[in-house]
Amino acid sequence: MDIRTLRKLSIIIPCYNEERTLKLIVEEVLAADTGKTRKEVIIVDDRSTDNSLQIANQLAKQHAEVRAIAQPKNQGKGAALKRGFLESSGDVVVVQDADREYDPRDYNRMLDIFREDRSDIVFGSRFSGGQPRRVVYLVNTIANKFMTRLSALLSGLYVSDIHTCYIMFDGDWIRATAPRLRSKRFGFNPEIVALIAKQKEKLKICETSVSYYGRSKSEGKKIRFSDGIEAVWDIIYYNTKR
Repeated sequence: MDIRTLRKLSIIIPCYNEERTLKLIVEEVLAADTGKTRKEVIIVDDRSTDNSLQIANQLAKQHAEVRAIAQPKNQGKGAALKRGFLESSGDVVVVQDADREYDPRDYNRMLDIFREDRSDIVFGSRFSGGQPRRVVYLVNTIANKFMTRLSALLSGLYVSDIHTCYIMFDGDWIRATAPRLRSKRFGFNPEIVALIAKQKEKLKICETSVSYYGRSKSEGKKIRFSDGIEAVWDIIYYNTKR
C-alpha cells in the first residue's frame, strides 16, 4: 500500500559529448515503468562539441516530457546537475547519466521506497548484490571501494557505493540543497554524500541494488586516474570543511 503519492519524477541527465547514446537513453527513460508517477526529463548539455545538443533539442520537440537546457559554458557534471536540480519540479528527483551504464528499469525499485515513506534519499548501489553488473576494470572497483570507506570514516555515514550515478532525492530537499553545491566536476558525489551525512539524524536514508553495465575506455569511458586523485581530495575536503 502506497503511503506517499508521487505525482512526478524528475530525471536529470547531464550530457557532454554523448551523441552515440543520448537518444537511446532518453528512449529507455521514457519507456521505463514508473506506475502512476509521470516523468519530467531534463537534459543539461555542458557545451558539447559533438551533436549532443542538437539531439537533445530534437528530443525535446518530439516528447512533451523532455526539456533541453544548454549551459552557457563548459563547467562539468556537478554544475550541470546543479542546474538540473534547480530547474526540476518533481516530487522526487534522480540522476541519470547519458552513457547507458545504468538501467532506468531500476527506477521503480527506488520509487517504491519513497512510496512507502521509508526514505528521503535512496542510493542505488552497484555493489550490494542481486542485480547484473558488467565487470570492466578491477582498478576502478578497488578505487571505488577505497573511496567509499574513506567517505564513511570521515562522514560517519556508510553507503556501499559512494560514486553511484543513481541517487534519488526528495524533490524539495534537493532543490533547497542545490544552491549550496560547489563542486562543478566529478566531486558532486563526495560533496552530496558529505552534505547528507551532516543531516543524517534528520533524514531517512536507504540504499537498494541496481544494475550496472560499465563502459570501457574504447566505448567512451571518461574517468581518468587524475579524477580518482581529485575524488580523494574532494572526500577529505567536503567532510572536513566547516
